[in-house]
Amino acid sequence: MSETAYSMADPELEPIGSGLKKRTERALADEFLRKAVKFTTEKLKNSRLSAIADIGHWETWRERAKAIRSHTIAHLDYYLTQFSDNVARAGGHVHFCASAEEAVRQFIAIAEAKKAKLVAKGKSMVSEEMHLNHRLEELGIEAIETDLGEYILQLARETPSHLIIPAIHKNKQQIADLFTADGGEPMEPQTQVLAAYAKRKLRQYFLEADIGLTGCNFGVAETGSITLVSNEATAGWCRRCRKRMSSLWAWSGLYRRWRTSRSC
Repeated sequence: MSETAYSMADPELEPIGSGLKKRTERALADEFLRKAVKFTTEKLKNSRLSAIADIGHWETWRERAKAIRSHTIAHLDYYLTQFSDNVARAGGHVHFCASAEEAVRQFIAIAEAKKAKLVAKGKSMVSEEMHLNHRLEELGIEAIETDLGEYILQLARETPSHLIIPAIHKNKQQIADLFTADGGEPMEPQTQVLAAYAKRKLRQYFLEADIGLTGCNFGVAETGSITLVSNEATAGWCRRCRKRMSSLWAWSGLYRRWRTSRSC
């Protein structure tokens, strides 16, 4: 991942690759952010250790996963062709893009062909790094982040500060202020109130969106399937958008068959 993908800077104000020292100093001076990162890091680490203990034979599983991935990458041309053919049999289409710019152009072409005005996005780190939202905005196409943390940051016009928990640097009062400005009515800094507001807003976007765009946790070559894991059900909602469902991902997440993908 590039260092700018998870910075707190506004990409419109600070170009990719610039201002790292300044952003670092700003983050280190943010006491709330430092405490939040420490708390969450400890929580994630402990949860991971607990999961490892529950699974058992962790290193054996890691080696098995490594072997499966290595095999797929070594025969990537074969499995990409198999995946693409199976997607086509199911009525879909795979676009192979050699660069971020090509991928942006391809998605724009899809959106324009569908005369899309609104895109509902599930969590997609690839589109984040490509700055896809800004390119769509330039064309008058609204792209709405539907992952709650990403949605909060979109309202704040900030980029994620953490890969898994993108809005880790925001407290409830800051989120309430953002929702108050967005909704035009006072919002109490209470979790249930804030979640209810976001749910109402995002549900409407799902109903009105022309295209749903998601990332992909892994694809399966033998069936042409993509797999999405979500704790907010946004991926499922994106899949139901009116005109088209698209998935944007890197081919390193491809597996040859369901049995091996379930093993990893």
